[in-house]
Amino acid sequence: MDDKNYKLNLGCGIIYRPGHINIDLFDKSTADLLGDVTRLPIKPNSVLQIEAYHLIEHFDDIHTTYVLCEWFIVLKPGGTLILELPELEGSFKKYLKSKKGQRERTLKWIFGIDSNGLGHKTGFTFESLRDRLESVGFTTVTQESTTAHLYEPGLRVFCIKPKNSSHNQRFCEFRCDIINRLGITNSDDLNALEQHCFKQIHEKYLSWNDKKRLDTLYNMLSIAVICNPRIGLVLFESLKNSITINRDKIPHIERFIKELIEIDFQKRVVRLWMNYRKTLGKTDDDFSAFNDHIKSLVESGLKTEESGSDRLLYVKQLKPYPMEFFNFHTIQLKSRILFNRGVKQFHKEENHKAHSLFLESLALNPEQPLVWWNMARLESILGKAGTEIESNYQNALKTADRRDRKVLERELNSYRKKGSKSIPKSPIPDQI
Repeated sequence: MDDKNYKLNLGCGIIYRPGHINIDLFDKSTADLLGDVTRLPIKPNSVLQIEAYHLIEHFDDIHTTYVLCEWFIVLKPGGTLILELPELEGSFKKYLKSKKGQRERTLKWIFGIDSNGLGHKTGFTFESLRDRLESVGFTTVTQESTTAHLYEPGLRVFCIKPKNSSHNQRFCEFRCDIINRLGITNSDDLNALEQHCFKQIHEKYLSWNDKKRLDTLYNMLSIAVICNPRIGLVLFESLKNSITINRDKIPHIERFIKELIEIDFQKRVVRLWMNYRKTLGKTDDDFSAFNDHIKSLVESGLKTEESGSDRLLYVKQLKPYPMEFFNFHTIQLKSRILFNRGVKQFHKEENHKAHSLFLESLALNPEQPLVWWNMARLESILGKAGTEIESNYQNALKTADRRDRKVLERELNSYRKKGSKSIPKSPIPDQI
């Protein structure tokens, strides 16, 4: 095939398109290449056009960003991407208007079927798909008439990788390197990284110019390093070749980040957060202040070889806590998991184990009325002092919603009148 006309037909299934390299993961009968469209064995900036018919909806919402990044990487500047997929809003409208016997086909159209590569995990309108494509770096996103599966509401979108796309190219490569090198497949982890790490870095990354602001590099790296220093290393490797001034600092920056990787720095930061004095009702503000403090220490370490390591010495000496990423989302999720494990032990009458799990949960996130409430009940069983039981009820009241507050107040008033014997001896489970 002429390199100038290098085209891909991704997720081809049984459809063979002449003049294209037809790629599919499951169907061997028609494909030129059996392979994963999220990891294309193709050089960056080498493909003139990518067509993907009824493919993008087979990935869940967060993974579509990374799939589109992979396709952006291999496209030439000026290359085009053509997508066809179910149109979500129109499909639901058709389903609601259809007669009962006609709805089955539309349901399959929306959700796919439980067969290799045929289940659907997300859906788009033109507006939501345009936003996703533009966030990756594509431009000139336009809607066209569909050419396939005309019996159901479909969406055909055409877009271009701009000729001046080096910054977006590097950020897409950074995103894909994170998945590949850190082995991240969990969608919840990716959502947390996107919202609490990459989102902060993205705008700075696209506009970064070391001649204008080297401090911006330190700021981006500190955000990444606190989340997980391995992310910081991938980020630095994606940028270091663009550094044209102060190149003498490169060895120190690289060495400093690798030192933090060796000690699982983010796990020690979690431990420090657990020891951090928090104000009930202001944990969001506390986390922001804590994060800013750690970020300033990391930035100092990145900038100055002499003082940075010493200022982080007390963090390095802490016992690591087993968490792969440090951000408020993962903190909250881990805290909730610990609470539910505590409920299980409470129910099994393993009261001391339950008490330890509740305390651990609160050290991560104290804004949990159900944990405080369970602590009050559990400590009445364990024979704790009345002041401790009362304090747990009060903390539960400070964080509870209106519905739970009324029940809590009745239980607390009953305790004040009748003592521990009036407190229920069973756990209160999580509310889904």
